Amino acid sequence: MAFLYKAMFVAYCLLALIEAMRYISGGDKYRFLLCIFAPAIPLAVILIFRVLKLRFTWHLNLIILGFTMLAYMIGSCVDLYHSVPGYDKFVHAMSGAFISLLTCVAYYFIKPSHSIEAIDARLLPVFVFTGSMAIAGLWEIWEYLMSGLTGQDLQFVAATGVSDTMQDMICCLIGTVAFLPSAIRLSRGRGDWLTGAVSDFIQENYGSN
Repeated sequence: MAFLYKAMFVAYCLLALIEAMRYISGGDKYRFLLCIFAPAIPLAVILIFRVLKLRFTWHLNLIILGFTMLAYMIGSCVDLYHSVPGYDKFVHAMSGAFISLLTCVAYYFIKPSHSIEAIDARLLPVFVFTGSMAIAGLWEIWEYLMSGLTGQDLQFVAATGVSDTMQDMICCLIGTVAFLPSAIRLSRGRGDWLTGAVSDFIQENYGSN
């Protein structure tokens, strides 16, 4: 996991540099700035772990970096959101599962015992669902505000009205619902590779699973 994370981080930074050079030569200052600030995202994740006094877990952070690569680097910096039809909806569906994973981690972070128990099957799915969908709504509000600040039509309002925003949230809903069975299986001690990141986080930081 450590090697994969480090290799992906190097690839992430190199791609950011290449795209930044391409955009500055073409005079696209907006996307140039997107590329320049790209490395700040994984570094911010490391900072959050340190501020919260949590141990860095390779499994969880590999997933975080992988999603950041898909959503930010490839989607915004390489600009597949505009050049590849359906890529935006694919990422929003993936975001549902990704945010659900993070809310699953948050559940065990705030749970007093920090332990995975069968009783979690009652509350964990509700916590994950509401948390993921709340963040989906906040993301659309963020895009709306950033559209006004940057002059970029991030929500494709000119072409779709509110359809793009609603479709984004529906895709996130699909990804969230698809993750819920994994959350339930995790609470019953039957995780998978994705929820294994939650188990690793708990084991590394609290010494139990």
